[in-house]
Amino acid sequence: MAKILLFLFVLIFLISLISADVIMPGYKPPTPVENIITNIADFPDYTFVGIYFSPRHRESNEIFSYVIIGSDGKIPAFGSYGHGVMSGGKSIVYAINKQDISLTGNRSEDIILLNTSLNVGKAIKLIENLSFAEYSNSVIDSDKKITREYVVSLESISGKPNKINVERSPLIYFYFAIPIIGIIVLLYVLIKRRKNAN
Repeated sequence: MAKILLFLFVLIFLISLISADVIMPGYKPPTPVENIITNIADFPDYTFVGIYFSPRHRESNEIFSYVIIGSDGKIPAFGSYGHGVMSGGKSIVYAINKQDISLTGNRSEDIILLNTSLNVGKAIKLIENLSFAEYSNSVIDSDKKITREYVVSLESISGKPNKINVERSPLIYFYFAIPIIGIIVLLYVLIKRRKNAN
């Protein structure tokens, strides 16, 4: 009986480990990534803009789409399906002095204004290689939430976030709890059988 229980608990343990890393293409949609500029309030005289250059435009620096970043510093997903660099284009955050640009809210007009700011060097590149989704074949990883925090400076370009917060799926506790409980139960049964034998 003890051998059967041991086999079952080992089997459960192995299944839990395999489930955590099994490759399951298309199992779940990509994990959304939230990008935040934490010190945006330090630059009240600047407009922060996220600009996406599609693969077709990336060499010519011709703007495909853009978003205005609000005072909360949260960068809305933009680009091809909001995936940014993951889709083959490039997503970059710029700061432009409010005295140098006045966006109208009209997409066509604003793109012309932004292109002009880029060409004359009035747009300061702050963050590059942005992405708004992460792809993973792991069941656990596909459920997690990711927040990337950036502390920006007008004098340097940030290619990596200053802080990354990862909220993992509750499933991870399930995968680890089952084998631990199984081992405890197995030890209890073995100890009890040994006492009864004596």
